[in-house]
Amino acid sequence: MQSTANYLWMMSDLLGQGATANVYRGRHKKTGDLYAVKVFNNLSFLRPLDVQMREFEVLKKLNHKNIVKLFAVEEESNTRHKVLVMEYCPCGSLYTVLEEPTNAYGLPEDEFLIVLQDVGKFIQWKKIITEKPSGAISGHQKFENGKIEWSSEMPISCSLSKGLQSLLTPVLANILEADQEKCWGFDQFFAETSEILHRIVVYVFSLQQATLHHVYIHTYNTANLFQELLFRRTNITPSHQDFLYEGQRLVLDPNRQAQTFPKTSRENPIMLLSRDPVNTVGLLFEDPSPPKVQPRYDLDLDASYAKTFAGDVGYLWKTSDSLLLYQELVRKGCSSLCVQLSSSLGSMEQTLQDISSMFLSGGSLTDTWTQQVGTHPEDRNVEKIKVLLDAISSIYQQFKKDKAERRLPYNEEQIHKFDNPNTLVEMTLGMKKLKEEMEGVVKELAENNLFLERFGTLTVDVDRM
Repeated sequence: MQSTANYLWMMSDLLGQGATANVYRGRHKKTGDLYAVKVFNNLSFLRPLDVQMREFEVLKKLNHKNIVKLFAVEEESNTRHKVLVMEYCPCGSLYTVLEEPTNAYGLPEDEFLIVLQDVGKFIQWKKIITEKPSGAISGHQKFENGKIEWSSEMPISCSLSKGLQSLLTPVLANILEADQEKCWGFDQFFAETSEILHRIVVYVFSLQQATLHHVYIHTYNTANLFQELLFRRTNITPSHQDFLYEGQRLVLDPNRQAQTFPKTSRENPIMLLSRDPVNTVGLLFEDPSPPKVQPRYDLDLDASYAKTFAGDVGYLWKTSDSLLLYQELVRKGCSSLCVQLSSSLGSMEQTLQDISSMFLSGGSLTDTWTQQVGTHPEDRNVEKIKVLLDAISSIYQQFKKDKAERRLPYNEEQIHKFDNPNTLVEMTLGMKKLKEEMEGVVKELAENNLFLERFGTLTVDVDRM
């Protein structure tokens, strides 16, 4: 245990490590309140003391909700070295959040928008020195000193919707511009991000394409622009767009403002139908490949393996949830469409009733769907993946602690060696099983969509009658 005049902390209660300091969870001696105590190491003393003290004074004067507060500068009782007593943030930093396995492939869209809002309020620009081509927002270097493959698009694994990606891509391209004359400054960045953050989201599910869209639009924008934005995402012309909402046909007046649109969500979107045949798209996702596990004992490698596995399973968890959602929306949309067509047609009523019955309990499509293991919510596969994810995350946290220790006591080393081959091999087998079940959902979506392709022609024929 270490202490200052007013605070104390355990050396084992480490919150984080940096190049020049460690941060511990400490308490006030009288009140017991929690604080973060930053203790500097020998590298930090290379700077003159007066420079350090000036920095401390500047930090004490800063008062911003996005900056950790500095409450006191005190001396450690034994070494007399300066320590910083700072605000304790139990949820960690943004880096801590991004380190969570469920966020290995990016934050959920709603959380990302919160971060974008906060970052936009307090940010400093740094010059970019790179050979990056204009317009590129990412680069992939497959091996050390290898060629960088630049891209102007976000990867398939990005968890953000295409609607938000289309708004963010030009922002990223301009703030990462290598030419400083073209690079955006803070004012332009703030204006563009504010413009995005002031939009609302309208969720639309393109039934024949089996794709969920997030349409970002201002409340004062009209249905004309809304349909134009849908055309950019779906390639379905506005004149051939029909809508359903909660089982009823939705007619959007061209001048109707977005603020008066029905309230939508991922689970309850507006259904978009095309009067023209369209290709099925479905959910686009990346198939993660787990690394080959080396059998030897290595604290660094083991922590790296566990982190990769945890991130991949977190991605599979989110993907499986989306796949089941897409499937449910396809079934819901088909049923709603059959009801609407039945009310519009007389001579074809019996045919449509037969089609509709295929989606009811005991119907042929429902029976086929039910028999496919892993393709419906009752299998609880999303929940099973979450249990696996929690177990792998726990292993990763333990391996990360082992790595920080650098050398383990004999007994703990034996436990680590036992856990390593067993747990990591189980992760590999578990991921293989989960991917097989996800393939079943994808197959079911494809089979349903072969049936859906006929609806485009059917709706056109109805309007011609």
